[in-house]
Amino acid sequence: MSQAKSQSLKEVHKHWAKLRAAVRVSGAFKIVGREAAGNKERLLSETAPEKKAGGNFQVAIDRACDSPFNTAMLVAVPLGIYAAKSGWAPWKIFWLNFLALIPLSGYLGQATEDISSYTSEVLAGLLNATFGNIVEMMVAVCALMHGDIIVVQSTLLGSMLSNLLFVLGSCFVYGGSQVRELNFSSKAASTCTSLLLLATMSLVLPTAMRSVLNGVTEDPLEDIILPVSRYTSIVMFVIYLQFLYFQLVSHKDYFDADDDEEADDEPRWSPSFATAVLAVSSVITAYVADYLVASIHGYAQDMALSKAFIGLILVASVGNIPEFYVTLMVAKNNKLDLALTIAVGSSCQMALLVTPFAVLSGWVMDVPMSLDFHGLQIICLLLAVLTVSSVIQGGSATWLHGSLLVGSYLIIAMMFFFLPGSVGTGD
Repeated sequence: MSQAKSQSLKEVHKHWAKLRAAVRVSGAFKIVGREAAGNKERLLSETAPEKKAGGNFQVAIDRACDSPFNTAMLVAVPLGIYAAKSGWAPWKIFWLNFLALIPLSGYLGQATEDISSYTSEVLAGLLNATFGNIVEMMVAVCALMHGDIIVVQSTLLGSMLSNLLFVLGSCFVYGGSQVRELNFSSKAASTCTSLLLLATMSLVLPTAMRSVLNGVTEDPLEDIILPVSRYTSIVMFVIYLQFLYFQLVSHKDYFDADDDEEADDEPRWSPSFATAVLAVSSVITAYVADYLVASIHGYAQDMALSKAFIGLILVASVGNIPEFYVTLMVAKNNKLDLALTIAVGSSCQMALLVTPFAVLSGWVMDVPMSLDFHGLQIICLLLAVLTVSSVIQGGSATWLHGSLLVGSYLIIAMMFFFLPGSVGTGD
């Protein structure tokens, strides 16, 4: 029985490593990396003659068979591109490319994980941090190129809300159906709460600043808000880099907990093959993301939906599907500390890395992307953080707490579904 449970837990860790883990929260940020010890031995074994091209393709076939659902969705990649080139209806283009991003994100995560397994711990952490959110970053850049700032802002906030409310709530509901009460570290929960509040502060203050300055100054508000947002984003990015250095170099012993038992005996792609997969997947993902974003305007008009709803609920869910799947696996084994790591850690990374990346990318492209988010979205984020804080601060949860979180997400989704596109959303 214990052996089966150990094997199940090993699968959880393996899938989480595959599916984009870049940040963990269990008392602080934790970057998924590989210990330097043993890397040389793995490098030699993986580059042995029997692991050449034939082995690479065999590993690819085995992985495709292990994930039949993702493999089947690869059909959406050529269909989505063909639909965009042939001028199909916007809703068809949107959904085909939406489905195409799901398996592509899986290949990006797998290739990144395999490459990082051959590197030092520091480089592995940097690789995971860079490519762990590449799909969201590409969607943001494509939306900025099309001038859809509201789509960028809605997607960023939507990803945070989805992780905090829907992903974590579903984890509690599913886990609570297995056991009477779910227990996790109250210290880790307290740290999660602190990180969430710090991460959201950088988004709340510029939005509040506009409200304070509105009608007080004669200068255009954009001339004030935009520089503040850009310089704030630089500070946020520097803080994120400091966290990476703190946990990977200067104080890495603080975070070496119980991950050493995760001996990964699974066959991997060779470095050159994994790099090729990463490059090809990145290029295809860029095209698919561009077609997806280009179809949003027509899709919103045809379906009488606001861009805020499409970005906040639909587009944001693409990158959160891996977290949703893995948190259910984690909850099944009553490993709630890891569930908090996945859900809350991903939300913090979206705030501290992807959001400043979007603002700085807009600066480079001369697009007025700022941290001045729509007031209603910011209120939803603040309430979500407070709701999650009240649920996890006791160190235990039940299925009813999870239902509360999921219900809160559904309320927000319905509110933006019925919100007219012209109400403060930039449409």
